[in-house]
Amino acid sequence: MFVSANIDKRKAHRLSSRAEIPLTVDLGRYLGVMAIHGRVTKDIYRELVMRIQKKLAPWKTRHLSLAARITVA
Repeated sequence: MFVSANIDKRKAHRLSSRAEIPLTVDLGRYLGVMAIHGRVTKDIYRELVMRIQKKLAPWKTRHLSLAARITVA
């Protein structure tokens, strides 16, 4: 169970125990992307951007002309 930081810790623990659902601070991943609750920074998406670039690299070399590859890079 994920609760807001504004909720009193004791209330959160009581609610968690009554519902028999453990508390968590990590929302995990959804479709390979971190499910975040808070401020979004570029560091959060760095891994995703690197994975996309890795998948596009072979495609760019096979299907784009040299001029197009220089433009995309």
